[in-house]
Amino acid sequence: MKKIILRTVLIVIATVLLFLTILIIVSSNRLASSAVLKSFMTVNDAIVEKNEKLELEVIETYNLFEKAFEKDRESVGPYFEKALEARRLSEEFRKSIRFAKAEMIAMSSRISTERAFDINPHEIKHLDDFDTPTRYFLVDGKGVEIRKKIEEFVLAMTALLPEDTQSSIVSPFDITGPFYDAHGTKISWEIANFHNAIVVAAITILNVVENNAMNLELDVINALSKITTMPNA
Repeated sequence: MKKIILRTVLIVIATVLLFLTILIIVSSNRLASSAVLKSFMTVNDAIVEKNEKLELEVIETYNLFEKAFEKDRESVGPYFEKALEARRLSEEFRKSIRFAKAEMIAMSSRISTERAFDINPHEIKHLDDFDTPTRYFLVDGKGVEIRKKIEEFVLAMTALLPEDTQSSIVSPFDITGPFYDAHGTKISWEIANFHNAIVVAAITILNVVENNAMNLELDVINALSKITTMPNA
């Protein structure tokens, strides 16, 4: 299981590096070519597919945990309850990320947030819009809000584990960097990700954030499940 998680994280890291490289091109030219947009869409489609598969893996892991709980409610119960709390925290966090994504799309496309939730990214008309993501995430402060939510989410998820087990969890999020702009000046996570980012880039970044959340959730529930198999759990 750990190998699967590690492989997923490595794939995501490689993907992030790819679209950040593309982002440099976009920032330099200011106008995204069709080739750049297509590259971003390919990356985003791959992330969405990985998220769908990862969600199935998370559900399967919970199902196995629940079966263990049904067999031994007394010893497994306390840890299964924490696993359910991990599910709640993850769903709540990911819901906030999806809402931010929908709001940004709605602002750019001038559609309702409800419509933006369901729209296929391939149908978005202004994927090369870089004004809206910059305004929404930086000027309006949504990027700082998301960074703080990530910090709180990681702390809350880790706190579900006994103290002597918490060090085994490595957060898949990197919000501390350091990050630098093209001139070598140190910048924040939100500026590194959303300054002059086109809409399709911002969508991809937020989908990666969701991927990281599910990977962390899977790490935590696997750690909780492992505790139940130890003697005197």
